[in-house]
Amino acid sequence: QTVADQLANAIQNARLFEQLNTSLTESKMQTEVSMAINEAQSVEAIVRAASQIGEFIGMEGVSLRYFTHWDADGVPLLQDVFGVIRHNGDAELRHQRDTGVDHELLRWFFSDAQQARRAQTSGALSVFKDLASEVDVPETLRQNLLAQGYQSLIMAPLQARNRLLGFLTFYSQNPVDDLPARYIQVFVRTLIDEVASGLDRFILLQESERRAERMETAFEISRQAASMLDEETLLAQAAELIR
Repeated sequence: QTVADQLANAIQNARLFEQLNTSLTESKMQTEVSMAINEAQSVEAIVRAASQIGEFIGMEGVSLRYFTHWDADGVPLLQDVFGVIRHNGDAELRHQRDTGVDHELLRWFFSDAQQARRAQTSGALSVFKDLASEVDVPETLRQNLLAQGYQSLIMAPLQARNRLLGFLTFYSQNPVDDLPARYIQVFVRTLIDEVASGLDRFILLQESERRAERMETAFEISRQAASMLDEETLLAQAAELIR
């Protein structure tokens, strides 16, 4: 072999080694995050795990919005919002409880135009790589994000059992024109399913706990009713138990 051949082989081997290391790092990250979400006992734990993927792909901010109250027609009215900003390994958590749902945002996200755009690119994900030049984002939302220093975002609905639970959004302070397509397809799409499943488990657990509390209250009222003849006192005790 000539020196040139040896050099070419060395470069090729170095590239293969780098690709192998990258693949191992990506697999390790996915496994760790999946385990963290599966073991999560709170929404905070879920969003913290998701933020690790965000930081890995260059999106330092993540926001998880999940609906908590609906009207009689099933339209979401209130939501809890968890946000995590990661920087150099540190994570800052922000939490807003029972904030109003932005119905303009919902109408925009599920509009025919946005669904057509997602169908051409990333399926369920809305990817905006440079908000400064993006015309498909509602102006109020775009200006709000830019004012906070964000230049790009990835937004996806969280769905389980044919029900919209909320949204997961990644933000970055830099345009992400160079974000590899496989990061969106492999990391983010897989993460969305895992977060939706984790959030659904949390919601089901909450509903089970509320049902158990109601049954315990009903049992206690029945027990006291059986041993109490004073109706006024019984009503007062029942009201106290319900509170």
